[in-house]
Amino acid sequence: MGRLIDKMGPRKMAIFGAVVVGIGYALLSRMTALWMLYVLFGVVIALGFNAGFSHAASAAVANWFIRKRGRALGLYTLGAGVGGATLVPLIGWLISQYGWRTTVVIIGVGVWVIVIPLSLVLRHRPEQYGYVYDTTGSYYSAFMLFALLYLLGVGILPFIKRPKPPTRVTGYTTS
Repeated sequence: MGRLIDKMGPRKMAIFGAVVVGIGYALLSRMTALWMLYVLFGVVIALGFNAGFSHAASAAVANWFIRKRGRALGLYTLGAGVGGATLVPLIGWLISQYGWRTTVVIIGVGVWVIVIPLSLVLRHRPEQYGYVYDTTGSYYSAFMLFALLYLLGVGILPFIKRPKPPTRVTGYTTS
């Protein structure tokens, strides 16, 4: 994935990943057998996640920061922890209200609605836009806005970032 991100840029890869993950979740609602769960989670959703979520955004952050790279990457990854505390109860409530099939469709559409517009913010390398590498920390305040947007969007979707199959698979495949 790293070579593709370097060649195509993080924005295109993030959009590709979001489209694939959204399709994977939409197809998950039509699942009727256990092997479909394995293919959708293990191939489709995992491919989309690896292509467009953590790797693409991490590459973008790493390309823009040299002096404060560790802090910038730390703020970027903070979203998974925040998301675990916020979205998991929401997803549980959605499942109890609408059922798991409708909930995975909502998650898939949510990925498209939230992640694709936020992916348009990603930039590949500063020199492509006439900037120099961050050796003085001058991009740090601009990154705070990016980090906040990312925490509110992609980073708060841990169910999408770390897909895990339901614990009782057989009950879900027959309903």
